[in-house]
Amino acid sequence: MTRSCTLLCSQRRFLMMMMTLLLSWSFSLSFK
Repeated sequence: MTRSCTLLCSQRRFLMMMMTLLLSWSFSLSFK
C-alpha cells in the first residue's frame, strides 16, 4: 500500500518537473 503511494507521489512529482521543463523550453523558443 505505502509502496504504491510513494510510487504514485514520485510519478506525480516527475510529471510536474517535466511539465515545468516543457514550459520553460517553449518559452525560450518563443522568445528567441
